[in-house]
Amino acid sequence: MKLFKRILCGTLAALTVAASVPLASAADETAKLYPLTLHVDGLRVYALNEQQQEVPTILYQGSFYLPVRTAGEWLGKNVSWDGTTQTVSLSGSVEPSFHTALPSAPSFSYSYGESISIQPRPDMTILLDSQPQTFYTASGTQIYPLLYRGTTYLPLRSVASLIGMQPAWRNATAQDAPLISLYTPMTEAQSTACLQYLAAVSEQAKAYSDAAAGLMAEKDNKTALKAQLDEMQHILEQVSAMPIPDVPYLQHSGKTITDAVAADRALLTDAAAKLQTQTAEELFLLEHGQAVGVLMQAATQSNLSTAATALLNDYQRVGLQT
Repeated sequence: MKLFKRILCGTLAALTVAASVPLASAADETAKLYPLTLHVDGLRVYALNEQQQEVPTILYQGSFYLPVRTAGEWLGKNVSWDGTTQTVSLSGSVEPSFHTALPSAPSFSYSYGESISIQPRPDMTILLDSQPQTFYTASGTQIYPLLYRGTTYLPLRSVASLIGMQPAWRNATAQDAPLISLYTPMTEAQSTACLQYLAAVSEQAKAYSDAAAGLMAEKDNKTALKAQLDEMQHILEQVSAMPIPDVPYLQHSGKTITDAVAADRALLTDAAAKLQTQTAEELFLLEHGQAVGVLMQAATQSNLSTAATALLNDYQRVGLQT
């Protein structure tokens, strides 16, 4: 976590701090609500407003913006507003926080690409530990905080810089929104260690998926099913025994693998227990096209494979640089 307490600089756009700010007389301009997938050192994160709703990034004149609230959370800073001086202050020292799961609160209501009215605020001062902050585009043009619905937004590129990270951009795919990945710079040795670890986990994940698929072939032989479950548990043990390299990118994303292994172990433990008490039909039960039998779940829901594939693809497609 200590690496997130450093100062942030890095990608195409902007972050915003969710601070309650009275509207000023600045002229309204048009921007767009534009959802992005955000990763911080491999960890999928979400920007939330004060109501704990996910909010989309704002795209304005080629730069992305997020709420100042998010910047404060990532930096481990408290956020305050002084209406007299039109100043947002990020100060103090609290545990940095990253929202890795969507809250239960209803989503912020918007349409993809929806045009909105925002207010650029060149009159607003942003202080980080009492030091005024100035924001620039990648080409060096100065840009300013934005005000939207009473919330201050900051350039994402500048937020990245504040937490000591560099940005990488991935265009939208058929399955995913555009991705901005912020990552701590790595040495060549760290980059190699990271890629080797992810490749090794991916190889084990494939072996796990192959073994899971084999459950279907043995669905009428409980002895063979038990042996197959034992083999899958053995693969998970091998993954757990792999030392995670001391690489910033893996400090959080490595937890994704750990959590996936734990989820798969829970599935296998449940399946092994019910193997003794349920019929083959119950173990492989399908209901409305969904897997509900414990062996069907074990055969089709490889958390390890999903996590390993996502991390390796993210690393390779984003193209992290040394």
